[in-house]
Amino acid sequence: MKKTLLLTAAAVAACAFAACDRTSPSQARNLERAKATLDSVYASYGVADRCLLRENYPFNADYKAGYLASEDQARPNPYSYLWPFSGTLSAVNTILEEDASYRSVLDGRVLPGLAEYLDTTRMPAAYASYINTAPASDRFYDDNVWLGIDFCDIYEATGDKKYLAQAEMIWKFIESGTDDVLGGGIYWCEQKKHSKNTCSNAPGTVYALKLYAATGDGRYLEQGKGLYAWTKEHLLDTGDGLYFDNVSLDGNIGRAKFAYNSGQMVQAGALLYKATGDESYLKDAQRTASTAMPPMSMPCSAVWTMPGIMRATGAGCSKPILRARTNRLRSGCSRRVPWPRCTAACPASD
Repeated sequence: MKKTLLLTAAAVAACAFAACDRTSPSQARNLERAKATLDSVYASYGVADRCLLRENYPFNADYKAGYLASEDQARPNPYSYLWPFSGTLSAVNTILEEDASYRSVLDGRVLPGLAEYLDTTRMPAAYASYINTAPASDRFYDDNVWLGIDFCDIYEATGDKKYLAQAEMIWKFIESGTDDVLGGGIYWCEQKKHSKNTCSNAPGTVYALKLYAATGDGRYLEQGKGLYAWTKEHLLDTGDGLYFDNVSLDGNIGRAKFAYNSGQMVQAGALLYKATGDESYLKDAQRTASTAMPPMSMPCSAVWTMPGIMRATGAGCSKPILRARTNRLRSGCSRRVPWPRCTAACPASD
């Protein structure tokens, strides 16, 4: 069974530190499991003499990714696309919270690979879906949002402003993906502006609020509040507190509901409550969490196939679901918990 890189170490690293109590006996064991998983990813998917990764294992030179915006972008490639590769940044980011020595892995292995996706020929600069020595590829706002969130977290962990500078650079690209169509909101793909998706706007809200926390710049707070309000107005199902997937430019709602979308709105609500003290944000988060969490307690085998909550098929689920970590909705705990709380032992196959 061929494994795709979409099941990256981000899944295990995100799951590894679920406990608020950092002295839990399982903490050290989970940390070692996360490190071992990341090592395994590089051992299985790594490319000799490059900091890049393959898309699948065993490597299939004829493989075409099925999660891109259009078929013309799906072609056999020797290296992975940005979306799966970026999971290594999330993984190292999470491990770095517990082990500062992983700064060397971040700077020596992950970031040199990530730099190969940076596109400075189109401005604002941003990370493209494939490496910059290949023909120009699409640039996705949600891909870049997740990178920005990781850079904010890395800055928080290290205090090194070079990571904050990366986060602020990426934000300029995210800003360029907003306009007055539908009253605001971020598009999904720069080259295919057909819809505005929760997967861009919900984590985009979190990203703006993390930039506010890092810089104290009130502009980011206002942008975060605006994105949150727009997403709630256009994509919230008021009947259950969960979020639809997207709205097309003609106003048609894509009514699928994915856990990673609602999870990010929970985190956004928690961060807005922390930033403003407005309890309406907390109540929003609690309502969405109370609706979304019960299915998430099911075994992984059941979770993957739940209609209306997650995609029934496709490897694209694993990383964003587990990345959509929420702040605990009570005082005294700053740790994040994975969304859903599930092990990474749910491999996807092609």
